[in-house]
Amino acid sequence: MQSAVLIMLFLGSSGAAHAERIVIGGTGSALGVMRVLMDEFERTHPMIDGAVLPSLGSGGGVKALLARKIDIAVTARPLKESENRGELTEHYYGRSPLALVTFDDVGANDLTRQDILSIFAGDTTHWPTGEAVRLVLRASSETDSKLLFTLADSLREAYEKQRFNAGIPTAVTDQDNVELLSMLDGSFGSITLSQILSEKLHAHIFTLDGIEASVANIKDGRYPLWKPYWIVVQSDISPSVSSFLEFVRSPRGEEILLATGHDTAQP
Repeated sequence: MQSAVLIMLFLGSSGAAHAERIVIGGTGSALGVMRVLMDEFERTHPMIDGAVLPSLGSGGGVKALLARKIDIAVTARPLKESENRGELTEHYYGRSPLALVTFDDVGANDLTRQDILSIFAGDTTHWPTGEAVRLVLRASSETDSKLLFTLADSLREAYEKQRFNAGIPTAVTDQDNVELLSMLDGSFGSITLSQILSEKLHAHIFTLDGIEASVANIKDGRYPLWKPYWIVVQSDISPSVSSFLEFVRSPRGEEILLATGHDTAQP
């Protein structure tokens, strides 16, 4: 309901049918880079009016696209079979490391898998500075949470127990996640490198077992946490949207993706 209200407030009654308008919506962690790409695209296509909506989530973006309220959906997962009966086409455009972060000086630069398990299990409650660890969680069904669960066998169980702790917030969207992490002293959570770079966030990124959350390190498999991204469009794609897709795949588009923390090669 909230997503639908946001769309209608932003678009008005005309929807996404404006001749030269391109409206993008979807997963929050991809919106920053979409704004960067669209700003550059508009420089060479002055007749295009691009707009990026607030976070709708991957599923919300696909629903809005199917309803033709937006022109492009960005997702952090491939389309589900139930979402597509031939009306949509998906285009993989890259993946980005999921970084473990705080927005505070906590006296630590590296975390081991055991450190992370100890934090979520409640055994480690304070940082080396003495400041309390303030967790920011996501829903267990979110990609970010599922990726964290791969770090240790019992991490999912520990994570789930923390979600029932009334004092620990659970962020609904990627933007809520950033807001909570930046607001809480001693915060700990995860944000994709692409969101950090494209939104110019002042996050402190931990290394994981001494390995940096970088594009190079997900390329060679040394860093294990990363999220993939797709652009999804209607099969009867408009010329303006087609031109934007061509731009994303162009050398300049790839340059922007690389600069904002994406590995553009198919994994």
